[in-house]
Amino acid sequence: MSHRIATLMIRSRDVSGERRFHRAFIAPNGNAKPLYAIVAGKPELRPDGIYYLRYRQQDGTRRYQYVGKDPKLARLIQGQRQYLIDGEEMGLSPVEGPKVPVPVKVRPAEIPSVVPRTNQLSPPAESGSNRLPLAPTIDAFVGEVAALRNRKRADQYCFRLGIFLETFEKTYIDEIGDDEVIRFLAELRRRQLGERTIKNYCTDLVAFLRRYELHHRVKKSFIPKPTLKVVRVYPVEILQKMFAAANHEDRMLFQFFFGLGMREREVMFAAWQDIDFQRGIFHVTEKKADGFTIKDKEERSIPIPSSLLESIRQRFDRRRHHRWIFPTERGQPDGHMLRRLQTLVLRVGMSCGDCRTKGGKSCRTAACCRSFGLHKFRRTFATIHHENGVSIRTLMEWLGHSDMETTIRYLAIADAGSERVRHQVDRTFNMLEEGHTARQDGRQLPGVSQPI
Repeated sequence: MSHRIATLMIRSRDVSGERRFHRAFIAPNGNAKPLYAIVAGKPELRPDGIYYLRYRQQDGTRRYQYVGKDPKLARLIQGQRQYLIDGEEMGLSPVEGPKVPVPVKVRPAEIPSVVPRTNQLSPPAESGSNRLPLAPTIDAFVGEVAALRNRKRADQYCFRLGIFLETFEKTYIDEIGDDEVIRFLAELRRRQLGERTIKNYCTDLVAFLRRYELHHRVKKSFIPKPTLKVVRVYPVEILQKMFAAANHEDRMLFQFFFGLGMREREVMFAAWQDIDFQRGIFHVTEKKADGFTIKDKEERSIPIPSSLLESIRQRFDRRRHHRWIFPTERGQPDGHMLRRLQTLVLRVGMSCGDCRTKGGKSCRTAACCRSFGLHKFRRTFATIHHENGVSIRTLMEWLGHSDMETTIRYLAIADAGSERVRHQVDRTFNMLEEGHTARQDGRQLPGVSQPI
């Protein structure tokens, strides 16, 4: 029996709005029940579900293969893929498996609406009233955001304000008070969202109310204050172990993160035209047509290390996409880079073992270790450059920070572990130890007065 199994999965949107994978429900007769997935141990209908095959390649890399929305076809391709895996286990030459044509992802032209999510307990608006009903007002606000900012931000407002609308048992926007905000917060906690996520939802609600000069309806005391965590970086030995165990594709990706200190979406939308091979510089540029804008609205240039530049040049010579540096099989920017990192960590055995998912999975057996993240490469980039003498002002420009306080916070761990701080701490501690020994011997240290 093969150690590698091709598992049929369904990808769908959960209650928090994120798309997640769940095992497809297989009936006793061996057929996949259409669009049913196993969620929390029970079969559940997922009308928006899409079938994928999950399996591992010979080098241990996890793959997700799109197999469409037809359960019969998905089940057939699952069997064919399993035959290919079994053949590879027996030493046969690898064969290219069957593929399903992937549809082109087209974003609908119309702006999303929250009207279908209106609470049934809300009374209808009075005809001829000058007051603003909440649902149409949210739709107008979402349309403004789509026109003035970008469509992705508009979709985010539509989803988050739609949750507030589902908990709103009144009609007009001027009826929002403490009870409505508290009910909204209770719903977010019922969905088991984190404190930082709940704060972001509240921030979007305040932004919407500010548009109509009602932002004072959400009291500051209601908005949760998430714990400000200590900035942590990757030790050099962990990076070396990680890069040594990664395959060529993942090693190139994670070295790119570490060598340039870029944000996740900046790497997702990194294009060949952004690289100046002659000068060895990468230009972080926005791509509005593709839905990518730069945080703080400032483009910047980052020097590329010579060895990384040579690797990128070799990748350019055999590139498989004319535009994106790290595309998916569909030729789109890769939005699953974190999963690739955590899969590598699990395979190498570097998971901490203490992380748990909402479903109860442990990072010992699942790719979910929160000790490893893509943003941690960015902090490590800043720390190592600071230790090697790069000024804070220069790092601020490379990282794209508009506030120097953010850059200083990144470097706090570097200062705490520096040789200068270590010498000061040891000197203070040794002075206390020497004072304790002197008191036992009846001596007095220079510059230290005896207690009265």
